[in-house]
This record gives sequence, C-alpha cells and structure tokens, in this order.
Amino acid sequence: MGLFDFLKSRDDEDDELDPAFSRELDGLINQLRNLPSAQNRGFTAQRIGARGHKAARAIPDLLFVLKNDPETDARTGAAGALGDVGVATPEVVDALV
Repeated sequence: MGLFDFLKSRDDEDDELDPAFSRELDGLINQLRNLPSAQNRGFTAQRIGARGHKAARAIPDLLFVLKNDPETDARTGAAGALGDVGVATPEVVDALV
C-alpha cells in the first residue's frame, strides 16, 4: 500500500480524532513549513513524531523536510519523527534508507 492509499484509508479514523488534537497538529505542520530556524523545525518535527500514528497526515510534510531542507537539524528531526509516527509505507522506507 502506498502513502496516498494509506492516508486515504485513515480518513474515517481521522474524523474520530479530538478536534483540539487536529488543530494542534495543523499548527505543528504549519510551523514545520514556516519556521526560519532549522533547530526549531527539527524540534517541531520531533513534537509531531511524539504524537505517533495519529500524526500520519503529517508524513508528506516530514518527507518534504527530510528530502529538501538544507539544514541537518531539520532533516534529523524529520527522520526521527517519521520513525516515531511508525507508518512504514514504501515512500517512508525509501526516504529513511
């Protein structure tokens, strides 16, 4: 199952999430995309990862940071977060190997 299929299959489960959790995750994703400090982007990625599989919808953003961010702190945080989210799609595995 690819990443898109996995995320689509989780739509029903995401609807059951606490709205406050969903807003918090949205805020963290926004910070990951926009914080100017690489250290803060890395820390934000770790905060996303700490939410485990419930943060699966952040995977595309974490993959983007891992593959494209020029700073090691941000990429390291994204790699750790992907492991903590724990969704081993082919896209995630390829990015981490």
